[in-house]
Amino acid sequence: MGDDDRALAAYRASLAIHPHQQEAIDGQARLERKRIGTDI
Repeated sequence: MGDDDRALAAYRASLAIHPHQQEAIDGQARLERKRIGTDI
C-alpha cells in the first residue's frame, strides 16, 4: 500500500505469467492512469 511503482511491477509480472487475470488487468490500468495523472 502506497508503493504504486512496486505494485505496478507486480501486476506486470503477474500478467506476464497469466495474461487473462481481470483483477490484475484492472489494477495495472488504474495505476497507469494514476501515474500519468488521468485517474479520477
